[in-house]
Amino acid sequence: MLKRMQLLPLIFLLWCGGMSLSSGLYFEEINDALYLLPIGLMMGIYYLLRALFAQMEKREFFSFGGSFLLNLLSFSVLKSIIVPGFCLIANTLSYRLNMAYGLALGSLNQKGTGSVELAVCQIIAFVTVLSLYLFEKHLPVAVTALPSFLLFITSIAADGVPYEACTIVYGAALIIFLGMGRRGGNVSQFLLLSTCTVVTAVVVASSFSWADVSERMWEYRDQIVTIGGGAGLSDDSVPEKERHRINFGQFNKDAPLYNFTSEFPAA
Repeated sequence: MLKRMQLLPLIFLLWCGGMSLSSGLYFEEINDALYLLPIGLMMGIYYLLRALFAQMEKREFFSFGGSFLLNLLSFSVLKSIIVPGFCLIANTLSYRLNMAYGLALGSLNQKGTGSVELAVCQIIAFVTVLSLYLFEKHLPVAVTALPSFLLFITSIAADGVPYEACTIVYGAALIIFLGMGRRGGNVSQFLLLSTCTVVTAVVVASSFSWADVSERMWEYRDQIVTIGGGAGLSDDSVPEKERHRINFGQFNKDAPLYNFTSEFPAA
């Protein structure tokens, strides 16, 4: 039972990973509380299957396999809604990588509006199942945290800026999760790590004006959107906030050519 306490910071790692993906790519219409649903659902399914296969030697494998198959089933049922959402996420990532690093990955053909929310939930559900499998296999905590870290860092690697609170909470949860170790630690260790992390965060936050920092962060987000523009992408490929137009009409006017040699004769 004590070992299960480590699932609490793991939940925050998974939750913040999904928030980072959506907020870092500026899908601002998404309700981030929605991402707790696939985490709770997949955890319930995984541990239910784990209890059913408790007498089997490879119960972790069967729990992972059963949860993964149910994940695929939900994908197949909602395929018409989720696939366009995946296309929008992939196109936005491709666009940002191209703007930041000149890495042109191309774009997927997006048919229909789809749902980015459900697409992100599908990603979180799979990462949750994988993380639980690694957790129950008693692998090093760094390995268990790796899937959620990759999900969290995806938008940042593509030059995105996740919510500030999301970044802070993820960092705090990661410290607690790694500090508890492979076997989950104990109640005292959990409370000590949590207290130290919270106190440190409060001290650091109180040492400067968070309102000023938040304002600068939002200015930085807006600058990325403005500089990136949206050139090369159709109107349906990027969120509404990123759609910009450039009027090239000002560059097609006739202008006189001057004979610079007459104005500036050779010495």
